[in-house]
Amino acid sequence: MFTLRMSVRSLVEFVYQSGDIDHRFLSVERAQEGSRIHRLLQRTSPDPYEAEVYFKHQQIYHDICFEIEGRADGIIKKNGRIIIDEIKTVHVPLSEIEIDYRDVHWAQAMCYAYFYLLEQNELNSILVQLTYFQVDEETIKQFQKELTRADLTAFYEKLLHDYSKWGELQKEHEERRNESIQKLVFPFPSYRDGQRRLAVAVYKTILDKDVLFVQAPTGIGKTMSTLFPSIKAIGEAKVERVFYLTAKSITRSVAWQALALMKQKQVYLHSITLTAKDKMCFLKERNCDPEICPYAKGYYDRVKEVMYQVLIQHDMIGEDILKEYGRSYQVCPFELSLDLSLYCDVIVCDYNYVFDPQVFLKRYFMEPGGKHMFLIDEAHNLVDRARSMFSASLSKSSFKKVRKQLPTSQKKLRQALQKVMKGMDTLIEADEARSFLIVKEPFLGLNKLLQQFQKICEPVLAENAKSAYEEDLRQLYFDSNAYLRISELYDEHYVMTINRTSSDITVTQFCIDPSLLVKGTLKKGTAACLFSATMTPLPYFLSLLGGDEDTKRLMLYSPFPKENLSVFIHDGISTRYRQRASSIQPIVKLIHTATALRCGNYIVYAPSYQYLHQIAQAFQNAYPEVTVRVQHSDMSDEERVSFLQAFDEEADQTMIGFCVLGGMYGEGIDLRGDALIGTIIIGVGLPQINEEQNIFRDYFEEQNQMGYEYAYVFPGMNKVLQAAGRVIRTETDRGFILLIDDRYTTAQYRQLLPPHWDHYTIIHQEQDLKAALDSFWNK
Repeated sequence: MFTLRMSVRSLVEFVYQSGDIDHRFLSVERAQEGSRIHRLLQRTSPDPYEAEVYFKHQQIYHDICFEIEGRADGIIKKNGRIIIDEIKTVHVPLSEIEIDYRDVHWAQAMCYAYFYLLEQNELNSILVQLTYFQVDEETIKQFQKELTRADLTAFYEKLLHDYSKWGELQKEHEERRNESIQKLVFPFPSYRDGQRRLAVAVYKTILDKDVLFVQAPTGIGKTMSTLFPSIKAIGEAKVERVFYLTAKSITRSVAWQALALMKQKQVYLHSITLTAKDKMCFLKERNCDPEICPYAKGYYDRVKEVMYQVLIQHDMIGEDILKEYGRSYQVCPFELSLDLSLYCDVIVCDYNYVFDPQVFLKRYFMEPGGKHMFLIDEAHNLVDRARSMFSASLSKSSFKKVRKQLPTSQKKLRQALQKVMKGMDTLIEADEARSFLIVKEPFLGLNKLLQQFQKICEPVLAENAKSAYEEDLRQLYFDSNAYLRISELYDEHYVMTINRTSSDITVTQFCIDPSLLVKGTLKKGTAACLFSATMTPLPYFLSLLGGDEDTKRLMLYSPFPKENLSVFIHDGISTRYRQRASSIQPIVKLIHTATALRCGNYIVYAPSYQYLHQIAQAFQNAYPEVTVRVQHSDMSDEERVSFLQAFDEEADQTMIGFCVLGGMYGEGIDLRGDALIGTIIIGVGLPQINEEQNIFRDYFEEQNQMGYEYAYVFPGMNKVLQAAGRVIRTETDRGFILLIDDRYTTAQYRQLLPPHWDHYTIIHQEQDLKAALDSFWNK
C-alpha cells in the first residue's frame, strides 16, 4: 500500500493556508524569540506541563496510508482535564486576535488532540487551547474549545479528504515512476572509461548513507554517472529526492539535458529547476509586498489549482513553464517553483538553496536526516561559495543613510540606528591608527544593538509600507537579519574584521573554515557526492568541505587519448609581480609562435585584468593582422554572449581571446572540436595578496603549517586546471596547453599537475616551442 508521509504542519498548512504571500518580516531575532518564548511558557506553566510531545499516526484513507507526525507544544493536566496547548508568537496587537484568527492554528492543535484521544480510549472529549503571546507587549491571550472524539474524528477525516486529491496524485505518480525506473538502463550504448566506476561508487554511497568525493576529468560523463544511480535509488526507495546542486546556470543546463535524455528513455520523473527570484519576477523592480505585487496578493487562494494543472500536464518544469502559468493564473512564479518542488523527484538548483543560512529551503532542511541525495557539481567552487554564504557584513554608511531619511517623528528608530552607528565607532576607538583590524571574539554588544533595531524596525515598516524611506529601511532590516543569522554560527572558525576608510566602517563576520558548517548541512540528507574535474590536491578540498581521513574518495583518469593533448611548460619567464613589465614582450612572442602554425581559435589567460590588457595591447600592436577579442571587467550581458559566440564561428583564420584567469570564461564553457584548439596560461593563478587571503594564510599556518598553500597555491592552481580543461572536451578534440612561468617546474607545482599531463614537455626557448608544436600538428 502507498504510504504518504507528512508533518502535521505541512498537512494543515497546505489545506488551510489562504491569502497573500508576505515574507516582509523574517528576522532571525523573531525566530529565536519564538523558540525562547515557547520554552518560557512551557517552563512557567502553573499546571503540570509536558512539553514537545511527539506523535506519529497512521490512518488509511482511500487506499492511501497517511503517516502524519509532529510535536505538540504541550499537554496540560488541570483539574482532571487534558488540554492540548499550541503556542503562537505574534506581533499584531492582541485586540486584533479573535477566536477564529487563524483556522490553520486550530487545525494543528486539533490534529494533536485527535492523536491523543486515539491513544487514550477512556476519554471522550478534550480541551484544545491556542496560546497567543504578543512579543512587543509580552502579553498572553488564550482561547479554548472543548471537542469530542466525534468532533475530532470528523475534522481529521475531512482534513484527509481535502488532501486526498493530492494523495492520489502522489500515489499514481510514484507507482508510474517506480515502474519506469525499474526498466531504466544506462541511456548510452556503453560506459566510457571510468564512467561505470563512478556510477557504482555513487550507488554504493547511497546504500552506505555516506559522502563521496570524486575527481573525474572532463569526458567521464559526471552528470549522467551521478544522476543515473541516484534515480535508480529513488525507484528502490533508498532516497526520496535528488538535489542536483551547481554554482553556475550553464552547469544546471547540462543536468537538465541529462534528465531530458532519460525522459526519452521513457523514465517518468517530476523534475524542476529553481531560478533566482529576481530573474523570475514579473515586476520591473522586485517588491514582494502584496499591496504592490498582484502575483503575491491572494497567492494561496489560487496556487493549489495551478500546481495541480502543472503536475498533471508536465514532468519537466523549467523557467518557461513556471512563467507561463504564473502569468496565466497571476501567481508568483518563484514561489510556485518552491511549492511545486515538494512534488518533484529531482530539483536542479544553486548551492545556496541547500547551504546558505539566509535562503536555504526550510521546508526540506529544518530537521536532519531527510531522505535526500545531494549531487554537488563543480564542487571546487563550494569552498569560496561556502565561505561567502557563511559570512556577513554591515556598513555604518547604510545605517547613516537610512537615519537621514527618517522623519523626526520616528524618534525610537532614529535612536536605535544611532546606537548601532555608535557601537561601530566604539569598535575602533582603541586602535584608531589602523584601517583594518582582525579580532577573534564576536562583537556581542553590536549584536544586541542590532536585535533592538530589528524589534523597533518591524512595526515601523508595517505602518509605513509606502513611505519614501521604506525601501532602504527594509533592505537594512534584511541585511541586519542576515548578520544576526551568521552570529548564531560564529565559532573558532571565524574572525571579526573591521575595515575603516575615510568615510565608512564595515564590520564582517568572516568564515575562514566552512568545513563543519558544510558537513552539518550534508547530514541533512541521506548521502552526498561532491565531484569536479579539478579537486587537486584532494586533501585540501576534503579538509574544507567537511571530509576527513575516512571519507570515501574516488580519483579517475581522463578517458581521452593522451596523444590528442600536448602540454608545454615554458620555464624561461617569470610572471611574478615585479617581473611583469619585463615579461610582456617575451610572452607576446610566445603567444604568436604558439598560434601561428595552425589557424584556429585560442584563449590566453592572464592572472589580472591589468596584466591581461597590457599583454593584449602589446600583442595587437605587434601583430595587427590577428583577430583579437579581449575580456573586460564591465562587459554587458550582450557583450559576454557575443564574446563566447565568436568561438562558434568557422575557424578559417586565427582568433585569440584574451581572458582573465578564474573569470567567467575560465570554467564552465564547453568549446568542442575546433572551437578551441589551444590555451595559453600566464602565471600560476595566485590570488592577489590582500588582507583576506592573509587571514586564510595565518589561520591554516596555525592549523596545519600549510598557510601559504591553502591561501594562495592551491586556489591558484585550481584556476589554472579549470582554464586548461577548456581545450579537450570530447574524444576527437585535439589541442595544446602552454603554461608560462618558471614555477611550474618546481616540485611544489609539478606534484599538482594531473596524471594525464605526465607527458608534458619543458620548453626553454621560443624555437623549441615552434618545433614541438609543428611535430604535434603534423602527426
